[in-house]
Formats: sequence, structure tokens, C-alpha cells
Amino acid sequence: MGDDTLDIDPSEVVDLDEVLKKVIRLGDVTSGLWGAHKKLEDSVDKMLDLMETYLPTGPLHWGTLSDADAASLLEKVADFVDLLQAVYLVPGTEFKIKPCWWRHPDVLWQLTALYAAFIDTYNPKEPPSTKQASFHEHILWPILLRIKSQQSQKPCSMTEHKEPEAPKAKRDPALAVRIRELRGESDPSEDGNSDDGAGRADSVGVRPDVDGLNDVNDTERANTHVDADEPDIDRADPSDDGSSSNELTAGG
Repeated sequence: MGDDTLDIDPSEVVDLDEVLKKVIRLGDVTSGLWGAHKKLEDSVDKMLDLMETYLPTGPLHWGTLSDADAASLLEKVADFVDLLQAVYLVPGTEFKIKPCWWRHPDVLWQLTALYAAFIDTYNPKEPPSTKQASFHEHILWPILLRIKSQQSQKPCSMTEHKEPEAPKAKRDPALAVRIRELRGESDPSEDGNSDDGAGRADSVGVRPDVDGLNDVNDTERANTHVDADEPDIDRADPSDDGSSSNELTAGG
């Protein structure tokens, strides 16, 4: 062979068109995976938003009220209880709401619900209707009779309050362990902070830990978000590369 002739091994020849087609297919697959990831990320965001939106709360939820709001609501419910005592539970009535009602969470929450129903029933912006009769028949007396049948106030008298016994049934310790696992938290006993899972309560009712869910939401959002732009793969068109040269020697 002359000096101006390349010595090419046919086994090392690569079809450029075929390589470009594979690159394009790879780009399509990568973009598809990225799109699927973004859809999953959006779905997780929507799920967490729903969990936050429907977290129990509101102006009548004793577990989430500030001290100032709790004081205001407690005063309103107390005025309503005075009304019940004066109008419905008059002297000679078999059942009376004992003065320590506010110290019993089960009674407090039910009287609060009854107060809310009363306010709704006698809404001054609405005309009289059968709503008032329905309140007495289906709401007022069923709740009062249920309070009467419950045990929490039975040890108390009209002049003396007796603290109800602590609930005998407590959470399964394994439940707290599982919750910590889902949150990715360490065992609090390792930090010297332990919780028997019995819950917390104050003088006006049980106040659950509602901040924990927000912590989980923040963690989940961080785990499902990737700070990166969608890959930008240049999809070369074989017709733009002077494709009359369809062969490329390996390493050459």
C-alpha cells in the first residue's frame, strides 16, 4: 500500500448513524424517567398538603388552642353550662352537671360540641324553623343523658372534685418505636429522654402533639426533592453532520 492509504480494519468500523440513534433513544428514556420522578414528587407534595390541611384543628379544638383562645372558649362554654343548669336542669331534676365539669376532658369536649350546636341552632341571621325542635330532640338530651351515664364525674359531688383515675390502658411501646422509625429518629432513651406513650393532658383536656406531623412532612419533602435541572441532552440530527461520512475508525 502507498503512504496515502489508511490501513483500516473493517471490524473496527463504527456506524455513526447507529450511534446517534442509540444516543437519541437514551435521551428519550432519561427524559421519561425524569418526568416520572417529577410526577411522583408532585404526588407526594399533594398528599402532604392534604395531611396538613385536614389536621384536626379549629376554634373548638381544645388540643390546638392557644392559652388565650382556650380561656375565651372556656368562659363561653361556662356561660352556656350556666344556661343549661338554669333552663333545663332546674332544682328537682334528676341530673345536674357538677361544677367540676371543666376538669373532665370527656365532659368538656361534649359540652363544647353541645355549645357549638346551640349557637348554630339559634343563629340570629336565620329565621325560626324546625331546627330548634330538632336540637332538643336529637342533640341536647342525647348528649346530656350520655354525660349522665358516663363514669368520670360519678365520684365527684356538687361541692368536691375527685380527680379521675389515669387510663389503665396505655399505648403499646412498640407503637412509639415504629413511629420513630418512620420519622427516621433515634431512640430517645439514648439521649436520656423517654416517653411512656401515655399522652399528655392539661386542666382543660387532652392536647396531642400536632407538631410531629409537620416534622414528618418537612423530612418527606426533602427526601423527594432533587435540586437539579432536567437533563438537557442534545439530540443530534444525523442529517446535520455531513452524513456522507458514515464511517469512523475506532481510536482514529
